[in-house]
Amino acid sequence: MAGQPIRVQISTSDGSEIAAALEEVRGNIPAAFQKNFNLGAFFKEVLQDNDAVIAAMIRNNLNGDAQ
Repeated sequence: MAGQPIRVQISTSDGSEIAAALEEVRGNIPAAFQKNFNLGAFFKEVLQDNDAVIAAMIRNNLNGDAQ
């Protein structure tokens, strides 16, 4: 059985540090290249590159050990 996609929406209006960082990334890309930059794909790559760390953070949070 294939895994189902998990969709997450984050917003700078929620005070999200992740969203703020992604907006910084977007803001540092020259205007001429912004239409070719996929922020969602970039974030997915970051998640995949840090998969084990993020999973540990999720598990720690579930166990009440959030930092």
